[in-house]
Amino acid sequence: LAFPRSNCTVFQNKDDKSLFIRKNWVDEKRAMLIIGSGVNLTQFTPNFQPIEESRPIQIVMLGRLIWHKGMYEFSQVAEHIRRLHPDVRLVWAGELDLDHPDAVPEQWLSSQTNFDYLGRVSDVPELLRRSDILLFPSVYREGVPRSVMEAAATKIPCVGFDVPGVREAVRHEITGYLVAEGDIDGLTKAVLSMLSDSELRTQMGEQARFLAENEFDINKISADYVQTYRDFGIDIPAFG
Repeated sequence: LAFPRSNCTVFQNKDDKSLFIRKNWVDEKRAMLIIGSGVNLTQFTPNFQPIEESRPIQIVMLGRLIWHKGMYEFSQVAEHIRRLHPDVRLVWAGELDLDHPDAVPEQWLSSQTNFDYLGRVSDVPELLRRSDILLFPSVYREGVPRSVMEAAATKIPCVGFDVPGVREAVRHEITGYLVAEGDIDGLTKAVLSMLSDSELRTQMGEQARFLAENEFDINKISADYVQTYRDFGIDIPAFG
């Protein structure tokens, strides 16, 4: 009811914009695309220190503990990976959300032995700088997942499902891998490919940072929003 009365509807990914136009929920002439909500590139920076050779490779996931964030899929991939590479560490960071109807039960979480649950992490940039791969099996519908943008800014390649939002933040075979939704074997194979080739991880990480600098910079995103308000006659001071 509200959309037809608005001057503009801003979408964060192409899939949502196309869906709303196709369903006639918004007027195409008043639909705008601004990819994601941006990431602070000075806060999320790569690890410039040499990586200790003794440090195990770390695969990380960031997200609330609800099933749609991919907790079951993550556990299945972790089981396969640990069987072949017992020295690899897999971690999940995020807060419990027991009131959510899709919440992951604490009992199930405590029974998992193939990955470590870190709880809510206060220093996400540091966690990412100590990680090598982002495994993001979420199918939770959102604009563009902030975790994927933050990982890209930290030069971390991503493996995830080819779903709305995620496909905006990952360039297949350039900054990571996208596999069909629900394809756990595909996720596993993509992770194994990265584990076996450190040069590939480095190249994808470099491309991920390049993508973040060119498309996810919060200064650019904020400026786009400010300009949108100005286009409708709202007086906003100069940004920056």
